[in-house]
Amino acid sequence: MSITYHHPHLIFTYYCVVPHPDDERILLVQSGDTYSLPSFSPEEHHFGVVDHINRTMAGQYGVDGAVLRCLGDEYADNGEEVYRYYVMDILSPLTPLRDDVQWVDVSQLSQNAIPEVQRAFIAKWREIRQQPDERRAPWTQPGWYAEARSVLRDFADRMDMHSMGRVEQVRAWSRSSVLRIKTDKGYLYLKAVPSVFNSEARLTRIFSLRYPPHIPRVLAVSSDKHWMLMAGHEGELLSSVKDITVWERALKRYAKLQMDLEKSARALMNMGVPDRHVDLLASQVEQLATELPSDLTEEEQDQFRRNVRLLRSMCYELMDYNVPITLLHGDFWPGNLAIRPDDQEPIFFDWSDSAVTHPFFDLPFFLDDIEDMLPGVPNLRQRLRDAYLSQWTRYETPGRLRNMYRICRVIGPLHYALTYHTYVLPNIAPDMRWEMAAMLPLMIRKVLIEFDRYQAAEQ
Repeated sequence: MSITYHHPHLIFTYYCVVPHPDDERILLVQSGDTYSLPSFSPEEHHFGVVDHINRTMAGQYGVDGAVLRCLGDEYADNGEEVYRYYVMDILSPLTPLRDDVQWVDVSQLSQNAIPEVQRAFIAKWREIRQQPDERRAPWTQPGWYAEARSVLRDFADRMDMHSMGRVEQVRAWSRSSVLRIKTDKGYLYLKAVPSVFNSEARLTRIFSLRYPPHIPRVLAVSSDKHWMLMAGHEGELLSSVKDITVWERALKRYAKLQMDLEKSARALMNMGVPDRHVDLLASQVEQLATELPSDLTEEEQDQFRRNVRLLRSMCYELMDYNVPITLLHGDFWPGNLAIRPDDQEPIFFDWSDSAVTHPFFDLPFFLDDIEDMLPGVPNLRQRLRDAYLSQWTRYETPGRLRNMYRICRVIGPLHYALTYHTYVLPNIAPDMRWEMAAMLPLMIRKVLIEFDRYQAAEQ
C-alpha cells in the first residue's frame, strides 16, 4: 500500500546531490560549458517518499544509490514551480556513466558554470556533514541504508521468506525510515524511528500479540536502534473506502481498544509511552504562549495569549468527567488505518505519536477534511462522532459525552501543538525541523478556530 501525494497545480523538479564516496567530487551533468545536478520531474510530490527517486536515478543516470535526506525546497518567482533538493548515498561500485555525466570538483568550476542555487545546496550538505548533531536521524548518514538493507535481506532468509526483488526505500524523512522487500510470503518491512518515538517498536510488538487481527505482525525489534521488522498486510487504506459503515465500524473498534487499555495505562508509561495527562497539558499552555511560532500573525498570537486562562480552564473541565485516561494513537487519520478485505475489520498502524492522555483527542484530527473522503454522505460528521462516542456510554451519558467532545475539539489540537512544541521539534536537528515545523502553527490555528466556535455556541 502507498499514498500518492500530487500537487497538480505545481511543477516540481528534483535535483540530486550525489557525492563521490571517496573524495569531494559531485555528480554533475555537463552541457557545453555549464553543469547541473542530475534532475527529473516526478509524479510523487511528498518529500519523504523516495523510492521513485532511487529508481529514476538508476535508470536515467546509472546511479545505484539511496536517498539520505531532502535538503529543502526553492520556489520559483512565479509561484508555480518548485525545485526540490536531495542528497544520495552511493551503494555499489560505480557503473559506467552517460557521456554527459561526470564526477566534478565544484570548487574548481567558475561561479557561472553551475547555477547559484545548486551550488548553495551542495555547500549546505557539506556544512551539515561537517557539523554532527546527535538529534539527526541515523539514516541520514552514509552507510546506514546499506546496513539496513542487509539486515532486511538476512532476516527474510532466516524466516524462510524468499526475496522476489530489490529492497525498496519507501520513506526517508526525520520521522522515520521505512524499507521493504517483496517475498514469496508477502512484503517484509523494516521501520526505524528517531529516539523521540522510541516506544513505537515495543508498543507495536506488544499490540501485535494482544490484538493480532488489528495490528501489523511484528517479527523482531531492536530497542537500541529503534527498529522493527514487520510482516506486510493486505487491505485498502480507510481513506480510499467509500462505505461509511466501514468507517463507523473502525471507529467503534478503536474506542474498544482504548477502553481495553485503560487498566494498562501505568504499564504503558513504564515501557516508555509518554505520559501527557490533561493536567500536564494545562501546565504547559502558558509556556507555549511565550514561544509562539513566527508563522502566526500578530493577531493570532494575541488571540492565543488572551485566552490562555480559558484554555487551561477547559483542560481542567475535562478532568471532571468520568472517561478514563488511556492510550491515544496520536496520528489517527484515515491513512493510518487499513481495512482487511476478508472481514472489513480495521488494522491500526504508525503508533509513533502515541501517548497516555485523554482518549477523545484523536477524533477531531480524524475528522479533518472528512467531506473530501466521503462526499455526499448526509450528517457525515455527526454519524462518525456518534459511532465513536456510543462505545463510551459505560462512563457517561450520551449528552455529557457530546459536551466532552465539544471541549476536545479545542483541547485536542492544543495537545498536538504542545506535543510538537515540547517534545518533537526540540528533539530534531535544527537543519531538519523544517520538515515538521508547519505542524505547530497549523495546530494552534485549529485551536483558535475551534475555540471561537465553542465560545459562540456558549453564548
